[in-house]
Amino acid sequence: MVSAEIAAAVVQAVESALAEAGLSDPYRHGERVFQWLERNREMIEAIRSREALTALIRNVPEEAEQYLPVAVALIQIAPSILTGEVMRMVHQSAADNPVSVPPGRPVVVLADSTKDEICDSVSDLHRKGVPLTLAKERSAERFGVSTRSVERVWRQRDKLAERKPQTIADLFEAFQRLGRT
Repeated sequence: MVSAEIAAAVVQAVESALAEAGLSDPYRHGERVFQWLERNREMIEAIRSREALTALIRNVPEEAEQYLPVAVALIQIAPSILTGEVMRMVHQSAADNPVSVPPGRPVVVLADSTKDEICDSVSDLHRKGVPLTLAKERSAERFGVSTRSVERVWRQRDKLAERKPQTIADLFEAFQRLGRT
C-alpha cells in the first residue's frame, strides 16, 4: 500500500498539472465528465459493434433526425480538429520544454592544447617536406579528427598564438610552449 505522504504528493502533482492546463477546479470538471459519460453510456456502448451503432441511430427520435447530417459532419471533421489541437499542444510543449541538446550534427570541440598540438604537428610535417594537404591528413589521423577539423584549426592558428591564458593551467601550458621554441 502507498504511504499517505506519497499519495498526497501524487495528488498535488496531478492537481497542479490540471491547474496549469486551465482546470482551476478539476474535481468539478471531472464530475461533469463522469455525468456526461453516464448520460451517454448507451451511445458509448453502441460503438462496440456496427450493429449496435446502427440500432442506436435507427432509434433516434424523429425531432432529432434533422440534426443527423450536422452530427455526421461534426464526426467527420473531429479527427482533423483533434489532430490540429494535438499538434498545437505538442508545439507548445516543445516551446515550454526546450531540448538541452542542440539539433543537427554534433560539433567536435577541441581543447586549446589539442589545437596547439595539431598546429605543431602540421607545421613539423610541413617543415620536413611533407606537402601541406598531406600533413593535415596525417595530423587528422593522428588526433582522431576529420581533415576538415584540422583545416579549421589551421586557419585559426594566428588567433591561437594571440590568446591570453585564462587559467593557471593555460599559463603553465604557455610557459611550456615557450620552452619548446
